[in-house]
Amino acid sequence: MTRHPEISDAQWRTFVADIAEALELREGDRVFDVQCGTGALLGPLYEAGCVVGGCDPDTAAIDKARRDMPGGEWSVGDVTSLDASEEWDVVIACRVLDASWELADATELLEKMVRKAAVAVAILDVPPGLTFDDRWFLRSLSALGVASVRLPALQIAEYDSAGRFNVIARLR
Repeated sequence: MTRHPEISDAQWRTFVADIAEALELREGDRVFDVQCGTGALLGPLYEAGCVVGGCDPDTAAIDKARRDMPGGEWSVGDVTSLDASEEWDVVIACRVLDASWELADATELLEKMVRKAAVAVAILDVPPGLTFDDRWFLRSLSALGVASVRLPALQIAEYDSAGRFNVIARLR
């Protein structure tokens, strides 16, 4: 599993543990990561007994995720090919959204994530200055009928995440 080279394993594991706590994850919960790369975010969850899966357009990254987490469910594809018909407890997208996204595409991704999730959706490490800011997420998720939305301060120690924010929506 590959993470940012400037982030230590301990810092990363603490960050993922904070995410798991915010999502109230337990052993056996099913967690799907949109654009998962090599599965760095999912690795500690897999080790903790979660069932994990993800999609990414990079075949080599998915191959590595398959090797590192052989019990996972992996597919090659980009976020536009996200299959919302297969339900997971929690659907996560970390560092997926950036300035290249159009508002309509971000709306479609959010809708697919909510349809795919049974319990919660997490959009993590969203950069500042986008058309879809924290207020847009609150409005959009409310319109999709989620039960609650929070903007927790989940950050990696000593990593510059100034202005970035996280969104967690509980569906029930």
